[in-house]
Amino acid sequence: MLNDRFWTKVRVGGPDECWVWTANKNNKGYGMFRPGGLESKRLAHRLSYADANGPIPDGMVIMHSCDNPSCVNPKHLSAGTMKQNSVDAVTKGRAGNMKVSDASFIGIVKGYVAGHGHAELAYKFGVSVNSIPDYIKGDARPWLYGKHGCPTFEEIVGAKNTK
Repeated sequence: MLNDRFWTKVRVGGPDECWVWTANKNNKGYGMFRPGGLESKRLAHRLSYADANGPIPDGMVIMHSCDNPSCVNPKHLSAGTMKQNSVDAVTKGRAGNMKVSDASFIGIVKGYVAGHGHAELAYKFGVSVNSIPDYIKGDARPWLYGKHGCPTFEEIVGAKNTK
């Protein structure tokens, strides 16, 4: 059973909401936790899954139904194969720079131009902080710039130059 040290690093929401890992994360936004002793750091969502469901079957990954890598809510976690996880990513548009919907992409870009920080945008849109530059680099979805409320390419570049 996971101890209090683990759960103090989690912002627990309602039973169906994401429970967000607030401590150390890897470069993809997944929580990292050292259970104790001389053990190496482990992925927090895998620890949460195993705590709630028992050992993870060999060769299985732990998938997030919420698509939020920092979520450790056991209700959002399930075991699956790498192939199932890849199919899930493509089906939900999480492959390549299509990890978010066009509406969320526009929201990220608008938020950036309005002066919101990477961490705030990542939390709001459920993506890794490290993925924000991919969305605001100015060439991710050129067909959206200046349409549907999305800032123009020039506005994005102008925002970059003021930071």
